[in-house]
Amino acid sequence: MGGIIVARHEMSVIELAPVKINYGLTVEEMIAGFAGNSPDITSEHFPNCRAGRTGEAELFFSICLVKPVPTRQHLSDAEVEKRVEAAGFVFEELPALAPFKEEGNASELWNAGVGHILVLGANSRWRNADGVYVVGLRLRASVRGFSAYRLEDNLRSEDWVVCRKLPSAT
Repeated sequence: MGGIIVARHEMSVIELAPVKINYGLTVEEMIAGFAGNSPDITSEHFPNCRAGRTGEAELFFSICLVKPVPTRQHLSDAEVEKRVEAAGFVFEELPALAPFKEEGNASELWNAGVGHILVLGANSRWRNADGVYVVGLRLRASVRGFSAYRLEDNLRSEDWVVCRKLPSAT
């Protein structure tokens, strides 16, 4: 017989203050100001990241950071999506990166134990030239700020995902 612990389920959530999201920006403008960005994060690679919201200028949203991967584990993006949806959240797209560019936010999140932030919305995914599936975007936090780079592997327990809480069904 194995140990007494069969599974440990944990999903931490950090609610962020409502933010202004501008859907009129290009991908390059969305990530401008992050340090050391990957050259792969371009409008060409993410042509639909606004999820059809190009006609809307600025909207205010309450977004959350969700930590869906249990401690010391790795999960695929499909497994993470199931866990996130079951908890009542939906992945956000690249325009939701706006609050992470504000001065002081990176160090505040770093001090709260947030080191990696991922954007995994369906319109924020692409295949690179080698055909490797690249899921979203990973921001690396530090006291100096964030840098944007692509994600090519499973999500880890230190990853936080930008989400929006689904409205409660009544």
